[in-house]
Amino acid sequence: MPHGAVRCLFGRKPWVWVRSATRALAALVIVLVCAATARAHETGGDAFLRALRRSHRGLFGLAHIILEPIADLAGGRRRGLTGVAAVAAGFEANTADLGDWRGGRFDVEVMGLLRGLPHESHLVGDAQGASNLYNSFSFLRLLTLSYRQRIEGSLVARGGILDVNSYFDASRPASDLINSSFGMTPTMSVDVPLTPTAPYTGWGAMMRGGPTSDRWRVGLFAGDPAARGTIIHQGFFAIGEWQLRPARHQRLKLGVWAYHNPEGPMLGSLASPRSRNGLYGIWESHHRGYPTRLRWGWFVETGVNLNAGNVIPSYLGVGFRLRGLPDMDPRSALTAGVARAGIRDHTAETAWEVA
Repeated sequence: MPHGAVRCLFGRKPWVWVRSATRALAALVIVLVCAATARAHETGGDAFLRALRRSHRGLFGLAHIILEPIADLAGGRRRGLTGVAAVAAGFEANTADLGDWRGGRFDVEVMGLLRGLPHESHLVGDAQGASNLYNSFSFLRLLTLSYRQRIEGSLVARGGILDVNSYFDASRPASDLINSSFGMTPTMSVDVPLTPTAPYTGWGAMMRGGPTSDRWRVGLFAGDPAARGTIIHQGFFAIGEWQLRPARHQRLKLGVWAYHNPEGPMLGSLASPRSRNGLYGIWESHHRGYPTRLRWGWFVETGVNLNAGNVIPSYLGVGFRLRGLPDMDPRSALTAGVARAGIRDHTAETAWEVA
């Protein structure tokens, strides 16, 4: 492939991401070795050999490929076929298995995305987004580089380059649906420019605490994650969530978020206010059949924006998931959902999905 084609596929300077990823991995190895040395009170050589012997237990690799062909068969802006392909690979390292430093974990993940043309929004024309992989460009970038430390009991701190939607505003029964509204609530993903969620992961820090039945999370992230900007120059995105269990098989999540960017960036053709904030809620239920292996669950999602100028002032989504269907692999699932989003100065939009 000629050099010009590489530049077109991965951006203007693809080697910058490769160089950054290499430096990050090198720094990670140095930190692990130094930590093992300090905690084990051994010589440098002994600590390094000890880490190598334990590496088969402490390192866990992962890789996955996502292919999403998208066709507009009727309605929308125009008929056509497009798609997106994503490849992600990385690993996690538990410090307890690499040395005597307990309660820590590193996560590293690199992702490449190839966006087909035309963009699905040019076919479907929907505001919510037909795919969770909603980038309008192809890229190769460091997706995750984070460190988690369990401080005491259920109190956990995490920092680095993070995917907000992996920890906030997430519904398990809706996880098999690919429409963007079943990922991060569209009152955030549409109205907050470059919301720091995959694949727009950004610098940030968060903390979690409380028992499983009554858990809280708070996080603070850079306002322009794609640029890897700082909070001082790019604003911030703050979010908090409280989770409780009203019944044994049910989970209720209530969240609040605030966004501020001193430069007031553009959101498509609309000028985005410098500050925005809103609320969201998720109510989900999980059940297991007995003595059969059938598992089922349902979810209700909602979001409200508190600013008058938001593109999506309100949202409501409902759906269900069945797993362990007879005569099929236990991991097979049937999921369906309906997402209805209010749109400023237009009629509401409803998206139906069955997977």
